[in-house]
Amino acid sequence: MKRFLVFILILMMVVPVQVFAEILPEEPPKKETGINGTFEISVKTDDQWIKAGNLGFGKFQETKEINLGENLKDDAALIKITQNGGGASCLDAVFLDGVQAIKANGSDGKVLNKLSKEDLDVTPVEDGITLEFKVSGIKGILSVTGRIEPVVIGKEPIQFPILNTYKNKNDICEFYTYTLGSNIGTVNIDGNIEEINDREPFVKEFRKTGSGHPFGDVYFWVMNDDENLYVIMDLSVDNTYDGDKDYGKVFINSTEGIKEFKVSVPETKWGNTSFIYTDKVPTYEHKVYEFKIPLSELGKPEKIEIAFAVYGTSHAPGNVWFGNPDIAYGNNFYLSVFNCDINNESNYFTESYICGEILDSDGNVVSNKFKIYESNRYNETPTVAYDIENNCFLVVWSESIGDGGVDLKACTVNINDINNPFIGEPFPVSGNESGSVTYYELEPDLTYGKDGEFLLVWEQQDSSTDYRVIYGRIINSEGNLKTGNFPITSDENQHHPIVSFDSLKDAYIVTWERDYNIEAQIVKSSGEVPDNGFISIATNGEIPHVSINNSDYGETQFLVTWYDYDEIQIKGQYIRIDFEPKPVEVGGSFLIASYDEKSCPNYPVSYGDGKSNMLCAWIPVPIDEGPYYVKLQYIDDGGGRIGSDFYTDVEEYDRDKLYTDYSSKAIGIAGDNKGYILIAYQHEYVPAVGEYNPGELELPGDFQYLNSVGYRIFGEREPELEFVNTPYEVQVGETLPTELRYFNGTEFADINYDKVTYFSGDTSIATISTSGAITGVSVGTTTVSATYTTGENGSSTTLSAITWVEVESGTRRPSSPGGTSKPVVIGQIIVDGKVVKDIYAEDLVSNGGIYSFEATKTGDNARLWLLGSSYKQIANKNTKGTLQLIWDAASYNLPLKSEEVLKEVNSIAGSKVNIILEKVDDEKVIDSATVAVDKLGGKMVSGLVDFSVTVEGKSKETTIDRYNMYVTRTMDNLNNLDAYSTSAMKLIDDEFTFAPSVFDNGTVMIKYRGNGTFAIVNYPKSFSDITNHWSKMNIEKLAARNIAFGKNEGIFAPNDYVTRAEFAVMITRALAITEEEGTMNFEDVNGWFEKDISTAYTAGLINGRSDGKFYPNENIQRKDMTVMIRNALKFAGKGEVVKDKESVLSMFTDSSEID
Repeated sequence: MKRFLVFILILMMVVPVQVFAEILPEEPPKKETGINGTFEISVKTDDQWIKAGNLGFGKFQETKEINLGENLKDDAALIKITQNGGGASCLDAVFLDGVQAIKANGSDGKVLNKLSKEDLDVTPVEDGITLEFKVSGIKGILSVTGRIEPVVIGKEPIQFPILNTYKNKNDICEFYTYTLGSNIGTVNIDGNIEEINDREPFVKEFRKTGSGHPFGDVYFWVMNDDENLYVIMDLSVDNTYDGDKDYGKVFINSTEGIKEFKVSVPETKWGNTSFIYTDKVPTYEHKVYEFKIPLSELGKPEKIEIAFAVYGTSHAPGNVWFGNPDIAYGNNFYLSVFNCDINNESNYFTESYICGEILDSDGNVVSNKFKIYESNRYNETPTVAYDIENNCFLVVWSESIGDGGVDLKACTVNINDINNPFIGEPFPVSGNESGSVTYYELEPDLTYGKDGEFLLVWEQQDSSTDYRVIYGRIINSEGNLKTGNFPITSDENQHHPIVSFDSLKDAYIVTWERDYNIEAQIVKSSGEVPDNGFISIATNGEIPHVSINNSDYGETQFLVTWYDYDEIQIKGQYIRIDFEPKPVEVGGSFLIASYDEKSCPNYPVSYGDGKSNMLCAWIPVPIDEGPYYVKLQYIDDGGGRIGSDFYTDVEEYDRDKLYTDYSSKAIGIAGDNKGYILIAYQHEYVPAVGEYNPGELELPGDFQYLNSVGYRIFGEREPELEFVNTPYEVQVGETLPTELRYFNGTEFADINYDKVTYFSGDTSIATISTSGAITGVSVGTTTVSATYTTGENGSSTTLSAITWVEVESGTRRPSSPGGTSKPVVIGQIIVDGKVVKDIYAEDLVSNGGIYSFEATKTGDNARLWLLGSSYKQIANKNTKGTLQLIWDAASYNLPLKSEEVLKEVNSIAGSKVNIILEKVDDEKVIDSATVAVDKLGGKMVSGLVDFSVTVEGKSKETTIDRYNMYVTRTMDNLNNLDAYSTSAMKLIDDEFTFAPSVFDNGTVMIKYRGNGTFAIVNYPKSFSDITNHWSKMNIEKLAARNIAFGKNEGIFAPNDYVTRAEFAVMITRALAITEEEGTMNFEDVNGWFEKDISTAYTAGLINGRSDGKFYPNENIQRKDMTVMIRNALKFAGKGEVVKDKESVLSMFTDSSEID
């Protein structure tokens, strides 16, 4: 591939890396005002851009004015227009006191012509527009005509064939071929396209979502008579006439070059446009274009090469569907998780999220719906369990990647603040290595075991087999995969795995269906699968489920339920684990539900009430047409039915109707083990507009919910005593009050503390006073408990509560003169060796996951330190959070989940975490920087700043040099910089290397996978042979970042081909990983590129050939380049996976050559 094209692709790849900076746009006005966003107007005065104001715009084109008089001081004015908020935007005309600009973006070319008159010939504003005006003797009234769309709309037309996308007319290279006379017909240009009713389309193209254009099909018909060529376009993706300049174009490749024929609302020379109903999308009007092109315009060739372009900015309301709910209980709340499938302007669901909502212990929804995970892949069948150790929920789901298989993903959800649940970073839990075999990991199920660990089970199939096997893996909520993947059994054709845990026997049980046999297997908490742990439970069975039951006499057992398709019944069997461990049947199987004349029972689930009884739920499937409901039955610990089965409501009109497209997990079920059991299901109920807010899922306000998630709670809750806000954490010498909560069986009631007695499990670690105050004595973990004797209903009852206490290291607090204890310092902010602020536990307050501390004094260096125990505490609470130090010269955001930091905190006794920012004044370092910038040929436009993170203890200090992620830091209070030829760079010995960065008003935000010394370097670089080349700007931008390089001094050779080695080096430099060491040496790689190629291989960016060679000096092929760029974006956290690979490949006639 030619060098200039490769460099443009590299620049496109660098953009996602540099735009890691979370610079949020100004919040636009509310949608109800008709304003979707604003155009910010700035005037350049005394070499400074001064913001003059904002003009708000909606989707309809309009003209607005702003007075700039007081900001205009010279004979010429530079005015910059940038967009804040909204979707696609454009300007039609801009005048200053009625006079057009003399230059637009430094040129008097195309953009200026577009803005010189109000004619619907518009130009986009996404990257901003700078206009130069003559201002002598004028008032300064700026008139702006434009619009801003409400959603993301395509900024380029849809081109067919698809390879023409983003090409100008004269660059179009792909055409369809129409043979003159092959489809004889005449079209009346009247807005009615009945002429094509019985004709096959000449072309039918599918417009997928993702480009910002509406989603759907576009049809083209071509025919001719003796005088004219006729083209009809049926744009089934466009259904709203809103005054925008939508258009259709036909391009003909003639002997005189490419001819363009256009039809739009104001331009009807070549035809007509209208809105009609067609059989393609009969439910709403959509746009059609009719073209009548005289053959005399074309020279009447026998073969006509033809291409099309369509620009449509309309959009239809999207729909939202909820399904596959699962629920878990923890810390007095339920978390419900479910699919949220979105369709955008089509009849097909195009996106799917994993979402959730929170319910209180009485089954009331107490939060908005919120996103847990979203991607452009299909996400489904979430499962959730509560992590007792870390006080959070863990959610796992399947993420489809098209022909690339189906992977398992997970993340934590912390609901300590139910109004602002904290979602952890998603992490893979698959464990399957990518390679020649494609894996499909489906229907996951998850249960909590002990010590913060879970057993995850799923169905697995790979591309080399046609059957599924149940696999398992021990994981935790911190993203650690504690074991490898292991098969639960070696049999084939296994489906519907469900898992439960017995804490007394320290073992899990997994049940599944295999060829209509219901089977189970014991798995130890370590992940070991014992040989004698298998049991066959039933034949003729489907859809099994298993749940733990705690009986009154202290023995634990599991209830396995299934659908017996031979007898058309729901059956159950109790299983217990003996101490080998080995599964043992308890009695025989028993009947739970049977068919009747109206329905057949199916999809059973169950859960224990904590009092030795089980609640079973299922769906009676109607024999004839009819609604679907949930039916339930209580079962005792011997398999006997307690009372009769029952519906959620006695009267049918009160019952919730269910959706009918069920999977094996039609009902979610969980309980508090204190009497209450909650079920969740796909509810048929469609909430009315106004009963819900699509904004809760960050969707536009015109999206419509198609159904809902329903909940019902059952049971009676027993009187209970419990500690609040547990577990407790104290330091040695610290005293912490506790709080109890008493539930009397009906409601929460006041406690008579005179009748409460407290106990400590180990007084050498912590004591608890008669008033319930815990005091830390020595480092360790113990329990505290309380008993409460009540006199409810005239009888005496004693209740008890117990919880964990963790005592961490710390000095005993000194007493103040008044005798009260002073709070313990857990950290400090220090500038030039002087303490600016002491940090206490109450200062650890998160703002959107950021624990921010500011060094308010200037100086040469600033340091933030925090006790390792406090660092771990906030890291556990906010796995996606950051610890931030702000200073006048710089700032630093340390990700709390950093494995490198947490590893040292856990291994160093009495550890402290330090963030250190320092203005470098070491002469040796400055000399090295001078040498480095001289080598480069640039100049430093900032001082040197050193960013470092250390973890120290009494006997050890470790410096964190590198991370496995990009970490944000800033350099602040800089002069205005030329971002075109300036970049952040890291000093390594006596060389500067590129660091991804974003410039914003005197601040440079830097993302880098390590620490060290950074500077801002201006390095204007060009080449003598690109002066008039159209790719000049792109090449110079990359050269200024030391990513691009010439053939020799001053020569770039833009039309030469790029070698595989050159491309690998550019990717490595673009990702700023040149200092990371590689571990692979290809036998044919040696020379100046050897180190970068080794690094690129280790980072997963490149692969060699099957013979173990890399062939560095071969010209790179397009397919290899595409793979490398995709790998690079994935490495940078910006990778996307195509759902329908075949559909994409079908766009290319040579797709068979892609391996």
